[in-house]
Amino acid sequence: MSYGAPTGRAGFRHEAALFASDEEFLALAVPFLADGIAAGDPTLLAVPAPLQRRVQEALGDPAGLTLLAAEQYSQPFTTLQRNYQTFLDCAGTGGRWVRQIRMIGAVPEPSSGTQWDGWVRYEAAINDLYATLPVWSVCPYDTRGVPAEVLDDVERTHPYLAVDGEHRPNPRYTEPTAFLTERTRNELDPLERSSPDLTLTAPEPADGRRAAAALAATTELDRKAIDGLMIGVSEALANAIRHGRPPVDLRAWAAADRVLVVVRDRGRGPSDPYAGYLPRRGEQVDSGLGLWITRQVCSRVTLTQTPEGFTVRLVAGTPYPVIRARSNGKASWSSDGVNEGGPK
Repeated sequence: MSYGAPTGRAGFRHEAALFASDEEFLALAVPFLADGIAAGDPTLLAVPAPLQRRVQEALGDPAGLTLLAAEQYSQPFTTLQRNYQTFLDCAGTGGRWVRQIRMIGAVPEPSSGTQWDGWVRYEAAINDLYATLPVWSVCPYDTRGVPAEVLDDVERTHPYLAVDGEHRPNPRYTEPTAFLTERTRNELDPLERSSPDLTLTAPEPADGRRAAAALAATTELDRKAIDGLMIGVSEALANAIRHGRPPVDLRAWAAADRVLVVVRDRGRGPSDPYAGYLPRRGEQVDSGLGLWITRQVCSRVTLTQTPEGFTVRLVAGTPYPVIRARSNGKASWSSDGVNEGGPK
């Protein structure tokens, strides 16, 4: 497989490469990285250690290859900021804006218990958030351990695919904000089908923090998860009071291993579809910083805009079951958002 300089639009090029064996991975990774090294481009690799070792052996452990630590892909929104800063640093190497940065970066395998929902939001959002960066990024997915639903998401979030030695535009690629809006709209937490364990009307942030912490204390959540939830609740209420429209209300549900908190106001919510994805966006230096922190400390954060108002959903604890509405009126259930089936 030959990886020459890409053609088409300038800026960020986001490509998925599917493989079913280590040999297939090496066949796509080694030429891609070798070409970048030979051109003197910053060339980065962030994959599991066994694959990393095989790539190094195949390349002869070249000095031009930068190996990124496993922590580079520790958490979706941390990774989004970390990669963004890494690319900026590489682009400015030697006081010049480099022609191109090449990277192969693998998100944690979805079947390993990671929260795919956060990673697929990352995969969709970087198409816009990294758009001006001179980066060619290849995302490898091992089809041996990835559910079909995840592979479907992969195709919909990558403008290009590496297929049979060629780099093809992907006809199934979906514009990021449309993809993310659809995903949020079609996901429901089963807890919301029951009466809430906690309801507050027009609460101050301090009131919401205390009430959410008291509810979380009845569960198996550890102190770190509870503290993260308190930060998220405080941020959501402060934003609703400052930027939303009254009335503001809070509802919460608890299960043994998780807490769901829903904060709603009657406003329109943030105009930025990626509010909180990066710590610095827009003209205001503090734009989205609190929400960005919330995304780091809560297991899941989703924002929903409807004609009735704006809703923030926060989850602390383990990944929760998701019911996805389908066009045929039926629903699929999964414990982590990836495996189909009926409620178990």
